[in-house]
Amino acid sequence: EISTVPRTAAVFHNDCVFFAHQLLTFGLEYRDRFPDTDSASGGSNAAALRKVCTFVDLVPPFRELADRTMVNTIERQKQQLADIVGTRISILRDALRSDDGVVEWTDAETALTAGAYHLKHLSTAWVPILSKDVYGRAMGNLVDTIFSLYLGQVMVARDISEAA
Repeated sequence: EISTVPRTAAVFHNDCVFFAHQLLTFGLEYRDRFPDTDSASGGSNAAALRKVCTFVDLVPPFRELADRTMVNTIERQKQQLADIVGTRISILRDALRSDDGVVEWTDAETALTAGAYHLKHLSTAWVPILSKDVYGRAMGNLVDTIFSLYLGQVMVARDISEAA
């Protein structure tokens, strides 16, 4: 599946968006090339064809394909971030109660570093390809995933020690 490789998915997304945009203007661009007269009906079909010749019915499938590809890619990346970060911070809530959670704090810091490293690699792959809007939404969604994992641990902690 194409959404397993983030860079390829981003290129495919851009291509689908480009095709959708081109299809919106394709009929207008080439309608003047249709013949002026139609020998069978005296030109009425050619005039009607010029008025309605569009390819807008092909736009929604390309847009849907672009959206589905990026959504699947982002969901896959969310799962990878949960695997990277989630296993290391699972004991963070217990460390918040204790006064000496050196190992737990180190694991939480390592998890954050690993998550940031993963996001940096995605950013390197996506910045030259995606539009600023799509890039911002995708990365914001993934950063929110990391914050949610951390804040989830903080919110379920019963007590937070002064040392924490």
